[in-house]
Amino acid sequence: MTKRTFFLLAFGSLILFSLLAWVITAFFGPAPLPEIIQSGAPLPIQLTFGLVLGVIIGLLAWALISLPFFVATKEFFIDIIGPWRLNWLEILLISCCAGIGEELLFRGAIQPHLGIIWTSVLFVVLHGYITPFNGPLSVYGLFMILAISLLGWVCATYGLYLVIVAHTVIDIILLYALTRAYSPGQEKLPVE
Repeated sequence: MTKRTFFLLAFGSLILFSLLAWVITAFFGPAPLPEIIQSGAPLPIQLTFGLVLGVIIGLLAWALISLPFFVATKEFFIDIIGPWRLNWLEILLISCCAGIGEELLFRGAIQPHLGIIWTSVLFVVLHGYITPFNGPLSVYGLFMILAISLLGWVCATYGLYLVIVAHTVIDIILLYALTRAYSPGQEKLPVE
């Protein structure tokens, strides 16, 4: 995958997932998407706790994947993300697209129908973290199911803004760490 393809997927997921969330909530409820977005705790509380929760989960995910058991999994992610040498603006844009689009769809539209656990499992499986062919990646996937389930509970309890911020911060931390972990002597992939 090229850097350009990655950006197209990020922006495409923001648009497509947001549109799907709007359609699902418009036809199947539990309420229109704008109403779901506006519900919950006051915005400053959601933003603050989203930032804190995102930092905690992002740092835990990086610490976990940095353990010796996960060396091949970490190298796999570094080999995908690292050569692009993403700058801060690129990391922020990709992370915001994923945080907003995925959470609107999974937490705002799907979770009210499937529940927290099944939505979390679906989210992790669709990201490719659970596979019978890679034990360490699947163990990391199990951690992600727990983390995403926590986000699901937090969303149901405090609101959608909180999990959008948390998801965005998790992605910022992981994309930054993967970019920094890349060996500078290796060739950069074509940007297209």
